[in-house]
Amino acid sequence: METTLGDLRVMQDEKARTLSYFCTEETLVIDEQVIKQLVEESQKRNNCDVRICLHNSPSEKLHNMIILQNKGRYCRPHKHLDKYETYHLIKGKMAFISFDETGAVTEIRMLNSDTKNIIRVGPNKWHASVPLTRRIIFHEARTGPFLQGDSVFPTWAPDGSDSHKAK
Repeated sequence: METTLGDLRVMQDEKARTLSYFCTEETLVIDEQVIKQLVEESQKRNNCDVRICLHNSPSEKLHNMIILQNKGRYCRPHKHLDKYETYHLIKGKMAFISFDETGAVTEIRMLNSDTKNIIRVGPNKWHASVPLTRRIIFHEARTGPFLQGDSVFPTWAPDGSDSHKAK
């Protein structure tokens, strides 16, 4: 069923593991009204993470997403074997952490929406994002299409089912 976030027409992705919407418009604008609505959607649902997919479907060749991630939620380190990702922080502060194959931290980059930093991650690079403010909102772009198994998770990182291990 189609609904709106701000002036943006969207459809909820019922198959997604987090609250997600696909845009139903070809030309769109993400403005403060849409960002505000994204925050409200999160708050209405016990501060869940929310994403707006600016692409129309998982089969698109380019995926652009506006993602709200709340502080304190575990984002398991992962990598994509054949895909690049770009992160551009819109609101908040976050740590972007890179790991080697054993799980040792190789780099920590601080992103701040005030400084307009952008991070690009190449294929086969372990990484995770950690909100440092109450919530972060960022634009993520990556190559598509979405395929099950696109994200690979390491054995050295907890899966998130045990909140004590994940901290």
